[in-house]
Amino acid sequence: MVALAAMTIGVLGPQNMVENWAMVARVCYIVLMVSAVPTIPHAWRTNWPMAIVKIVAAIGLIGMCEVAFVHRLHGAAPLQTVWMPLLFGVVVFALGLWLARGKHRGKTPATR
Repeated sequence: MVALAAMTIGVLGPQNMVENWAMVARVCYIVLMVSAVPTIPHAWRTNWPMAIVKIVAAIGLIGMCEVAFVHRLHGAAPLQTVWMPLLFGVVVFALGLWLARGKHRGKTPATR
């Protein structure tokens, strides 16, 4: 959520703050990638095709965000360049939550 908020503020906020918010978003990308590593085994076991889709979608989202920042830095951000990463970010976030299903610690609860 912090990465999505940083991207939103960076793209929709004042022109002189775009670089600062882009850097915050980039740090968030790294934190999200590192924190996602423990969830990969669970996601892979439960639904490996969707895990691949999620990984590719997350990489695509980072690319969309970077394109939006570059367009915003140059002052000519088309409307779809601004809104597509925001909407796609919500979809990627929801997909990640669905795949993790609360199993972020890598341990499955005992069956009853």
